Amino acid sequence: MVAISGWAATAHAQNVASDTCAELAGNQWTVGGCPVITLPDDFSAENIPCPCGTPNNDAFVWFTPTSDDSTTIGLVTNDTVDVAFQVFTGGCASLTQVACRNHYGLGYVEDTTIYTSIGTHYLVRVETMGAYRELGYGQLCIQPTPPAPVNGDPCSAINLPVTDSCNAVAAGTNISSITTTAIANPCPNASILGSSGDVWFKAVVPAGQDHVIIDTQSAVDMDGAMSIYASPGGCADYSNFIFLGCDDDDSSTGHEMPGLYLNTDTLAGDTLYIRFWAFYGAENDFRICASYDITTLPVEFIAFQVQAHDGVVEVTWSTATEQNSDHFIVERSMDNSVFQAIGQLPAAGESSNQHDYSYTDAAPPSGMVYYRVREVDHNGSSMLTATTVAFAEVASDAPLLYPDPALDRLNVAYTAERDGPTQIAVTDALGRSLIVQEEDGQHGRRAAQVDLHALVPGYYSVRITLPSGEVLRAGGFIKR
Repeated sequence: MVAISGWAATAHAQNVASDTCAELAGNQWTVGGCPVITLPDDFSAENIPCPCGTPNNDAFVWFTPTSDDSTTIGLVTNDTVDVAFQVFTGGCASLTQVACRNHYGLGYVEDTTIYTSIGTHYLVRVETMGAYRELGYGQLCIQPTPPAPVNGDPCSAINLPVTDSCNAVAAGTNISSITTTAIANPCPNASILGSSGDVWFKAVVPAGQDHVIIDTQSAVDMDGAMSIYASPGGCADYSNFIFLGCDDDDSSTGHEMPGLYLNTDTLAGDTLYIRFWAFYGAENDFRICASYDITTLPVEFIAFQVQAHDGVVEVTWSTATEQNSDHFIVERSMDNSVFQAIGQLPAAGESSNQHDYSYTDAAPPSGMVYYRVREVDHNGSSMLTATTVAFAEVASDAPLLYPDPALDRLNVAYTAERDGPTQIAVTDALGRSLIVQEEDGQHGRRAAQVDLHALVPGYYSVRITLPSGEVLRAGGFIKR
């Protein structure tokens, strides 16, 4: 369940939701409030494209945003009805879906944040799901995303509760933020800090917890980073700040967002100051949470690899420790977005020794395939590995660069006809080699990853020198 501040506010006078797709004066919602919404039993579901599921009935409201940045929409209901909603632009005869939320069950908030433009009309379709036809009472909250803290003062940091399993999520944005110049940032990527400003959060370490996890998620495509400090003497004197760590891409949600695991044995009662910023001037909305587990993290992954050969893909991973682990699920995707489970293996359960696991995808799709492994513990909670790529039965030996445009990492796929080292060079428009790295391996299709943090935005080319000495011109890509 996601808790968002302000959604339990006293309801405004009730608006009238339309039984049919329409933008009437009576069913216009005002941004900034949480009016009551009901769906009578005699409302019927309309045939609308891109459904969130199979609704029993629906109702329609519409709104015009107050912000050219983003708007947050939430549907709050009682504990007896399962609901969902969709957001559209365009006329009822030609709708374009902007968002869909049907992630939870009875009594939960369905919420999403979307980019909006002043002057555009947005239509919201509220639906009852499953066995439920009518909604006797609910609140449809449409609110502007919280404004950015336009200051560089950690003493004005946004409070971030530390809870079990990240069940309190704060909405944040670095739009219009500025940089805290008085506090040095010792992170390896600190040179990026300043191009877009930073945003500060604070969290108090609970007593009796030996670790705290700070995790983030992008509301839209975003490349974020964060650093964390302790300050036993308070925030007013910056010389008290003790650097604890920083991260770039280790969020459990992926999407090039940061996540950090902190040992807090000696920090009980201390305030953590969390500094968030984005690369290359990116200003966007995001979410952040602070949590602890009832025990320590269930699994410590130390390796994860995939390799295609002879028409199959071998997925292998290793763990250094396991606590309360029940099983592993191997998941596969063709687009790195929608994953499906393709296999399951039992986990060690309780172990402080290394365990090695292997699963064979005997019938992989042809071409570029994404894999990840999900660990599931005995109480049903889970964690994911990062995603990696295999190339199964690739019809062409031509080099492949992806994604394009690229942010801070570029994947390079190519074919080597013999074992041995390969050199991958990234060159500028003058042919100068700005990044050179060596990759060793066996013959066949290979995949390598090139770190692009050192490059400024622009167009670059890739040159691959094979073990035989042959040089492949892999083409070019755009660095954002």
